[in-house]
Amino acid sequence: MPWFARTNLPYKASLDLWARILDMVSSPLATGTVRFGVFELDCQAGELRKQGVKLRLQGQPIEVLKRLLENPGELVTREDLRKRLWPADTFVDFDQALNNSVQRIREALGDSAQSPRFIETIPKRGYRFLGSVSSPQTEPATGSRTEKPKKSYRTAYLTFAALLIFAGVGMVMLVLRWQQNRRLQQIRTMAVLPLENLSGDPAQEYFADGITDELITEVAHLHPLRVISRTSVMRYKGTRKPLPEIARELGVDAVLEGSVTRSGSQVRVTAQLIEARTDTHLWSGEYTREMRDIISLQREVAGDIAHEIRLQLLPEQQTRITTASPVDPEAHESFLRGLHFWDQRTPESMTQAIKYFSDSIDREPAFAQGWAYLSNSYCISNVIGVDEPQAEYRKALEAAQRALQLDPGSAEAHTAMACIHNVFEWNLGQGQAELRKAIELNPSYALAHQWYSFALLRTGQPEQSIEEMRLALRNDPLSLRTNMTYEASLLEARRYEGAIDQALAVIELYPDNIVIHQLLAQGYEHTGSVDKAKQEFDKFLAGDETGRSVRASCQRLSYIECTQQFDKIEAKRELIDLGQKRNKGYYTSPADYAQAYLRLGDKRQAILWLETAYEHRCSIMLSLALPRFDELRSEPAFQALAAKVGLPRAVQ
Repeated sequence: MPWFARTNLPYKASLDLWARILDMVSSPLATGTVRFGVFELDCQAGELRKQGVKLRLQGQPIEVLKRLLENPGELVTREDLRKRLWPADTFVDFDQALNNSVQRIREALGDSAQSPRFIETIPKRGYRFLGSVSSPQTEPATGSRTEKPKKSYRTAYLTFAALLIFAGVGMVMLVLRWQQNRRLQQIRTMAVLPLENLSGDPAQEYFADGITDELITEVAHLHPLRVISRTSVMRYKGTRKPLPEIARELGVDAVLEGSVTRSGSQVRVTAQLIEARTDTHLWSGEYTREMRDIISLQREVAGDIAHEIRLQLLPEQQTRITTASPVDPEAHESFLRGLHFWDQRTPESMTQAIKYFSDSIDREPAFAQGWAYLSNSYCISNVIGVDEPQAEYRKALEAAQRALQLDPGSAEAHTAMACIHNVFEWNLGQGQAELRKAIELNPSYALAHQWYSFALLRTGQPEQSIEEMRLALRNDPLSLRTNMTYEASLLEARRYEGAIDQALAVIELYPDNIVIHQLLAQGYEHTGSVDKAKQEFDKFLAGDETGRSVRASCQRLSYIECTQQFDKIEAKRELIDLGQKRNKGYYTSPADYAQAYLRLGDKRQAILWLETAYEHRCSIMLSLALPRFDELRSEPAFQALAAKVGLPRAVQ
């Protein structure tokens, strides 16, 4: 007697059971993929594709679409969707969440509520899926499972077929699992794309961007995994580019994408890991926490990623992802607002960043990241001349020391301390030591590589400086600021051929940027291509407000004469602005006066203001060996000033 006949089921019931099993195995939803029109839904991976191209739809909208596809042509009530997809303990506004989900499905399908092709709204009741649903397999099976078998071998045939199917499915699952493990183990570079704001409130975009930034920071601590910096991935915010194309542009093995929803005192983050080359879904997770535990949530995501891609973590890395102190929600809110302004790097934005970071640590004195970014804000303010350096020094130092005390494993805190050593204390050796520690903790931290490049160039190590900028650019390949910093570094290191190549690459990435043409002109000038230099400078003048006023007269001048005329107009305007600012009681940096007089060609005034800058401890004094001061290099007073700064003899 065959084994299935020895069950407790009657003979006919056994046949019905196996017929149902065969029917389930052959159904589109059981196999994991259904097709409707030009669309295809992979239910197991949670991916919607149009003619083979993956669409950006995930989370609850996918689940709603699955439920509708289970019952094509039939009403699916709102109550059914609530019970199935939004349990009673869910904290979001159900009606708003469901409406948003259906709207996002319609956007992905190119559908509309007024003239539905796929999803019809039944007012006050629910939704109905229109159209036919099929499997991408061949013709559906024929025959009726209620038909009584005429021969006993029919039963054996069904059983044998079912066993073969299950064996085949099992083998396929084993192979797929092996392939997935292999893919996961090969992931060594990753991009965390901007989390989608599902709150329905555009004013919460800064919150989603801030959570993205923090998540990047946590994942970046999982070295040897290399993670792309925020400024590069934010280029893809709101875009619908296919993930393989994004990954190719960023040069990564995998992409992490997801969403964030905040409601009251709770926050939910969904995340899914996609292999870049094949657009294959590898892993997904959903995390819900109280806002106080947002750092713990982010570290849990990082820990799960490390586990999935088989990273062998060091003990200190393991400790980091398993420990996190609660953070006051309002303190975290202020921190995220501070990040928004900090990233803009203007005098006005840095003032706002300092205000929000200060509020953050006032509310949560044990928040290490708040202290680290506050210190970095004071440091950047020094570089761009926001306030008198000595007034900022003590505050920057206190904040960096507090950040390191709270979190010795913070790359941001070590970078803040390095910045203090470099730009406030002019102790470039100690600054480099702190930066090496920061890079050891987070090799993907582009800002640490940039500051290290800054210090190396100013201690007479141009080749090492350029290499650090290359590493910064590798971790932040699409950032305009990082690309422009690399271009400026090449010019400052007098690597003019490289500067030309980099400028051309920036123009390709950012064709609307005007300043890069001015920098490219400098590269051509120093390599003897004066005609090309003038052509590029003319492109700069055409897009610059001051430049347009001198462009016509420049047609009759040489490149050098044209740049001198432009510099004098700009310098006079700068001196007027500085005077007005000073009369209103605002701080004006002597470094700005020195550079303005240098552009005017007034060497005496330029040196006098540099001497004042020395007394003020302005960070420009570390740059006296750079090309911008070549005109002053033969002046005895300038030579004496360079010696007082204490730069290495080779640099002087």
